[in-house]
Amino acid sequence: MLDIPRRRLNAKLAEDAGFASRFYRALSMFLAARLRSTNNALAGRSSGDTEDEMDFDALDNVSMAGARFDWVQKRLRSAKGNA
Repeated sequence: MLDIPRRRLNAKLAEDAGFASRFYRALSMFLAARLRSTNNALAGRSSGDTEDEMDFDALDNVSMAGARFDWVQKRLRSAKGNA
């Protein structure tokens, strides 16, 4: 389970506009994909039945955002250990 203290994440988002932009973009793409999947499940369709699914470039971006998020989490843990 990912666990980053809210105050540390908020501080990183406030101090690094580039990170914040990428973080919120990846989060919105992830949530939109989940919403599409939920809507499809409620409508009784499989995820392959829609034409507006995420493309592979978008999935790569989400994957990259996840890797960056993991990196930030490790840095925060390291900083916490040194404090």
